[in-house]
Amino acid sequence: LSLVGSEMCIRDRRRSTSGTVVTYHGRPVLWKSKLQTCTADSTHEAELYAVHQSLKLGLGIRLSLIELLELNPTVTTPMFVDNAATVQTSKLKDQISNNNRHIDTRFFKICDHVETGEITVLWCPGAINPADLFTKPLTYQEALSHTDLLLSNIPYSPEIMGAVSYTHLTLP
Repeated sequence: LSLVGSEMCIRDRRRSTSGTVVTYHGRPVLWKSKLQTCTADSTHEAELYAVHQSLKLGLGIRLSLIELLELNPTVTTPMFVDNAATVQTSKLKDQISNNNRHIDTRFFKICDHVETGEITVLWCPGAINPADLFTKPLTYQEALSHTDLLLSNIPYSPEIMGAVSYTHLTLP
């Protein structure tokens, strides 16, 4: 399971920060925060760059787990991102339009891995995306809810979750 996020435009260079948390059995095993190497034209593009970062990290763990016989290779690895346009772009293999042609083609590699079934890119609300710990300043309460989930498997409060249940973010 990968949780992906980005924060648009850091003031100095106008570049975004990507954040990723890769979990195994609900526990963080790998995480990364990195200033993106290029300036994104939109939040959608910044999130695609973040998904690409997460893809590289997540596939490395996935391949190791398959090799150790801990993971069935036919099981899809979910990647959660809080940008609906990014989820849709991940499903648009070979559909370059005027709206997305400026995005570097290496980021369409995401579509290849979605098509083979290795990963699936899913949407989750930003309020329950622990990758935000690595991309933006948070209030104490926001940070606490993310760390509680990642380190103690304490689910998000009903006030944060609203009416929706996201059982994939907690241990069974």
